[in-house]
Amino acid sequence: MCDLHPRDEQSESREPGIVDFVDELVVAITNARIYWERHPRVHASIEALRAVLKRELGSDSPATLTIGASDGYLFHDGRPLIGASLTAQKILEPLATVGSGGLSFSNWASADDLFALIEVLGKQKLEAKNEREANRELEERGCTAIRFLPPYQESVDADADPDDEDDLPFAPAAPTKSISVNEPRIPINVYQDLVAHLQETMVQVCHGRLLNTAETKTFVEVILRYLRENPSRMMSMTRYERYDAYTFGHSIRVAMLSLNFATALTKDEDVLQRVGMAALLHDIGKARVPFEILHSTRRLSPEERQEMNRHTTHGGEILLDQEDPDPVSIATAFGHHRTIDQGGYPATLHDHRLSIATRIVKICDVYEALTAIRPYKDRMSPLRAYRIMMSMGRHFDLPLLRRYIEVNGIYPTGSRVELDGSMGARVVGQTSRMQFPIVELESERHRRIDLSRQEGSTQIRVTKLLSDHFI
Repeated sequence: MCDLHPRDEQSESREPGIVDFVDELVVAITNARIYWERHPRVHASIEALRAVLKRELGSDSPATLTIGASDGYLFHDGRPLIGASLTAQKILEPLATVGSGGLSFSNWASADDLFALIEVLGKQKLEAKNEREANRELEERGCTAIRFLPPYQESVDADADPDDEDDLPFAPAAPTKSISVNEPRIPINVYQDLVAHLQETMVQVCHGRLLNTAETKTFVEVILRYLRENPSRMMSMTRYERYDAYTFGHSIRVAMLSLNFATALTKDEDVLQRVGMAALLHDIGKARVPFEILHSTRRLSPEERQEMNRHTTHGGEILLDQEDPDPVSIATAFGHHRTIDQGGYPATLHDHRLSIATRIVKICDVYEALTAIRPYKDRMSPLRAYRIMMSMGRHFDLPLLRRYIEVNGIYPTGSRVELDGSMGARVVGQTSRMQFPIVELESERHRRIDLSRQEGSTQIRVTKLLSDHFI
């Protein structure tokens, strides 16, 4: 497992086009598993991939885009693509299976070339044993513009014959300066496995199959364990605000926020398990929302908005149809857009009292949406999000919302802050005084200071929120 040094936390922000390309590739693989090969949605994903490739490389002269893969991460130009790696297990897994160090794409790659790659990556079980066999499979499908790369090399042989298949293509050397193999800073494999599970869950819904709720319960147990062992590291993952195409990241972040909050309210394991399940599956109904509506970057028409709102009834129906339906998850999927004063949607013919799980998920759902990036808006600071939510009156359970703000903090656990004297620190816990959290100094690893327990004129304060996300 890799560990990012603080100086590289903003590396991915310099590579938006590459990240877009990875996101589109993940969408194309997922769509190909839901629909038939030449379905319009798969075709649209392929065209989106080609558009990003042309934008990045141009088309005037031959050029190649290379994406490396090593140690559970994707790389480009010597820098790790942390956020893109979180949702890219469907790329990383087959690359690891054949021992490949990444993929190279020529700017003249056609739609058929990309279809061939997606067919190979989307297989449940790869027949190829190494990258050479994987490349032969691509060639058999008529694809020569995309290549699986060998494992990462420490150096490139300057005497290599460019016409010798045994020598080329060389995968670039792994970026050793920005990555270390010490104790993992973030459990990225947990996040990747969660995304893969939610991807599979959506595919099951689209194909009318029963869900693997036993596996979902296992993931809830894993999240709870990490929250107890290292809450600041786990909660730092909820700060990754990039919008992913199928909103899996949103569901995971809502689940982490909900469980973190719920553990401050109760120690009952059964209750925590059911809150976590409800949070992870609260948006399961979006699997039945038309793709073009779910991922629209423009304002929805009244008819499209109505279709989008139906994800709550879809979600309730999907979970009700399972072999061992959980009333808590069903109620949360159905009611997380209802309000305390009986407003919101879907409308009901009778009073619909929201369960405590629904009220928790509702708060975390809106908070995550406000503080995350979406195609149509920038991110918002936690403090501004709190102000907006408190102004929404009976939209929320206000006493519960106030408690959430106390638990989550003005400077949320996992965020980076600047202290007096321009000292950098990471927030690792909250206190009863929200403006005085518990911090860990970046200059003195493992030294923690409870800012609420200081006395005298030398009291250290937080002067600035540097980032409330981990990349």
